[in-house]
Amino acid sequence: MYLFYDSNGNITSFCGGDSIEGKDGELSYIPDGITALYLDDNEYACVKNNKLNYKIRDKIPIYTPLSESDILINLNDIKKSKIEEINSKCNLEIVGGFHSNCTTTIEHKFKFDLEWQANLNRQMNMLMLDLTIKSVEWNTIDIGWITLSREEFIVLYQDSNRFIESKLSRCKKLNEQIMNAKTSTEIKLINW
Repeated sequence: MYLFYDSNGNITSFCGGDSIEGKDGELSYIPDGITALYLDDNEYACVKNNKLNYKIRDKIPIYTPLSESDILINLNDIKKSKIEEINSKCNLEIVGGFHSNCTTTIEHKFKFDLEWQANLNRQMNMLMLDLTIKSVEWNTIDIGWITLSREEFIVLYQDSNRFIESKLSRCKKLNEQIMNAKTSTEIKLINW
């Protein structure tokens, strides 16, 4: 769809396909030289930044390329959006839980949403403050509550740290790749 603008920046008419319809609903003549904005998913920069990217010549919309500054603004917007996407996926994976072999007999999956991260830290602090604590009851995702020895809980805590550090490290590397990308195509290929 094309939106046509007069010299004051007001939309005068629009067209989709072969028809050009004016504000009053009747077919209108679009004069040469008028500016138009083409609305299409592939024209992200033009829509996002409301850039007028076509001029009418001989009743045909002629594409006017974006300036380098428009492209850079668009690329920065795409980078920002992709970084938000990657950060969000990283956080979702972290709070989804992690696996640990802390019991040495079988691997378990443990909760790791914000509440359980806080619980894990709180319990580790208790173990550090009170050396008489010999075991801890802890909840798993796969089989429910289990009893962990002091040593097993410390391994669980270490596993949780390795888990979160690996996710954050991956997130950091992907964000660096995004920031170093030169084109929107490069950015689109970067995925969690």
